[in-house]
Amino acid sequence: MRKNQQGSALLIATISGMVIVAFAGTAILMSYQEQNHAYQQSEKLTSRYIAEAGQARVRQLINLMFVNGQLTFTDVDKRLQNMSFFKDEPWLAPQGNQSRRLGDYSVASIILTPTEIKTTEDITGDKITSVRYITVESTGTIRGEAGKIVQSKVKITYKLTTEVARVFDYCYFINNWGWFYDSGITTFGDVRSNGSFSFGGYRPTIWGKPRFESSNGIDLIGYIDDNLDGSTDNQDGGVYAWNYIDGTPSANGRPSDLYAGLQGKSPIYDMPQLPMPNLTNLNFYEQKAKEQGSYVKINGVTVCDGIWGDNEGKQNLYLEGTYEKPIEINGTIVVRGDLIIRGYVKGQGTFYCGRNIYIPQRILYRNPPAERRPSNNSESARENWRATNWNTDLLGLFSREHIVISDYTSSTWQSYVSSWINDPANQSKEDSGLDSIPNTYDSGENDRVWTVLRDSAGNPIPGTGEDIDGDGKYDGTTQLSEFNLASGTFYTGHPEWGGNIPANVTTFRQVTYWDETLDAPGISGSQKFPQVDAVLYTNHFLGGYFDNRGGYSYKNDNRTHFQNLQEITFNGAIISRNESMIFDANGIVIQHDERLSATGGEMFNFTLPRIWKPLKVISIE
Repeated sequence: MRKNQQGSALLIATISGMVIVAFAGTAILMSYQEQNHAYQQSEKLTSRYIAEAGQARVRQLINLMFVNGQLTFTDVDKRLQNMSFFKDEPWLAPQGNQSRRLGDYSVASIILTPTEIKTTEDITGDKITSVRYITVESTGTIRGEAGKIVQSKVKITYKLTTEVARVFDYCYFINNWGWFYDSGITTFGDVRSNGSFSFGGYRPTIWGKPRFESSNGIDLIGYIDDNLDGSTDNQDGGVYAWNYIDGTPSANGRPSDLYAGLQGKSPIYDMPQLPMPNLTNLNFYEQKAKEQGSYVKINGVTVCDGIWGDNEGKQNLYLEGTYEKPIEINGTIVVRGDLIIRGYVKGQGTFYCGRNIYIPQRILYRNPPAERRPSNNSESARENWRATNWNTDLLGLFSREHIVISDYTSSTWQSYVSSWINDPANQSKEDSGLDSIPNTYDSGENDRVWTVLRDSAGNPIPGTGEDIDGDGKYDGTTQLSEFNLASGTFYTGHPEWGGNIPANVTTFRQVTYWDETLDAPGISGSQKFPQVDAVLYTNHFLGGYFDNRGGYSYKNDNRTHFQNLQEITFNGAIISRNESMIFDANGIVIQHDERLSATGGEMFNFTLPRIWKPLKVISIE
């Protein structure tokens, strides 16, 4: 019996061993399969991450491409239809002190046509209300186990839209450091800066007014409740700053609380920076000038057909107008060089200048609004004013470089203006860090490195990073010499100048006078500077010095649009990157032209206002 038991035990042991081996083999096979599956999933996940990285980079590039540009939807179609952004671009991951190539991504875009997307929106036009739907497909590729190619595709459809530039909602907007250093400064309109706003120890008077989301003709739409009190009681508007507000305005202004909480650093309210488009590419405006049939006339004679410098053989233009023979402007006008302008102006239109604009003496509307501002800030009063004055004169002076006011050749002018150009608070070099604002001590500020995004060829992408003016070139601290005329021939026969320069002018100072007896520009007379009727815009410096102290005579009849108050009045708006205006006078008054509210001035040929909004994700596959 014992022998037989041993045989049974051996059989059982053999069978058990076979079962164990079978289970082990199965476990090993399952482990291998699970490990293989894990590898595959890891590879698939890695390839997807790489595809998403390609999407993120292209989304950033498109947003930056339009952030400060004057591109049209026609330009969008040309740039993004069947656009290959990247082809087998390496995706590198840090590994110690080096980088390891994990894979590649390829990214391309198409513009969806009416047959590819059903919508009632305008997806083929080039209006402020037009839109585009852009599909971006990104493919991430890695080499897996045994060299196997693993790919993932991510397809995202974005919506691209525009809006008007809101800088025109303010009578004074500075894209850096705003400053009112005198109690004699008065504004009838809101003021704002993208940096800090300083009143120092002074008490200027700010008469703010509510802003609106949009407008339709004279109608203002969408009251903006700045103080978040839930009321539309006209107690909104005032002083705005992204950074800090330093000092306190006069209690005589309105609304009663001019700036409570309206600071980007406030824990309660968030005031974002406001995009300020640039004027780098004048081709856009030249095309507008051609489409509009724009012109400048004096005494019925055409001086400029909309573009000065394309076929005249001269880049620079001088214009002066009298009451009887004003400068008549219609539409968008491009001057490729410098523009000097003074005297009476008639019509509605805008000068876009490739270099500096000089205002050596007053600019006066021939047919100004009957009243310079509405009787009060109510919506009805403002709309009534807009209806009454909609077709009166309106001038825009937009400079790609600087706006120079009064006699810049004066040693007093140069001394005062240069002192503020070089003030640390007014810093102008393009080394301001990620926020583009100096003196905020953010990443990259004053590191002596011009930080911008670059394309595949290593060229700067205009308008990105620290390229504040969007010209694709580094700009150092503004120099006083930049205010000089580009062509010295203005003083020697004017061969490089067009327009109606008075005979025998040999110095710039000669065109800074006003003949008070004739109420007209002169080459001798008074240098008192009481008024500018225009919207002023520059991506660089606006500099000027005014000495209106003491009494002076003027022609006191219905042609006079100012009073002898020993002050200077700006009717329109002042919009600039930096500002260095100094005055010896009783004060400066800035009155916002109500027609600019909530519109960006687009209907007045201020074609600058288009702001490209960030891409909006519509769908993801």
